[in-house]
Amino acid sequence: MNLIEKLFPGGDASVAALLPFADMEQDCVKLRDGGYLDILEFTCKDLANASQDEIEYDILTMAKFFKTFGGDCKLVSLNFPTDTLPQQGYISHKLRQTRNEVFKKHLEQKLAELCYIEQHRTNREYYLFLFFESLDRRRDGLITVQTTLGGGGLIGTLSPEKKKDILFKICNMSTSILSKFGAGGDGA
Repeated sequence: MNLIEKLFPGGDASVAALLPFADMEQDCVKLRDGGYLDILEFTCKDLANASQDEIEYDILTMAKFFKTFGGDCKLVSLNFPTDTLPQQGYISHKLRQTRNEVFKKHLEQKLAELCYIEQHRTNREYYLFLFFESLDRRRDGLITVQTTLGGGGLIGTLSPEKKKDILFKICNMSTSILSKFGAGGDGA
């Protein structure tokens, strides 16, 4: 079963033919043209409270990355639903255990707030799509990324499940991840 069939079970063959994805191989996406796509996550920072030196350092770090990275790359931002399931599970557990009516009322209010947040709020996440011609170039490119962006904590790796969630979201912009994968995708 290839990646398209995994992402879109029972999907339209004409749509699947338009998508460049072939399969997952070594935690990256193999493209139909023989190339590879890897997805990394940017670690967001609070720029409002950062010092001017920190901001300038991050800008220079990104400039160094663009100068040293020889391959194709693309910056992508996506909105994902806010995942509050771990908090909801904990509060539900406490609700079942408590006998204090005042505390129970407070917990019910907190649970309702978390359900509202999960239904009405999204998190903006930023990704770096890296395109490679071969697995050897991918290895070299990832070393370049880690040396330029990894040291400053600007970039992080993703699980294969999260990469599939991102590809699904890109190919189905109007579909919520909640309806396909459960709240918040794989929790990553």
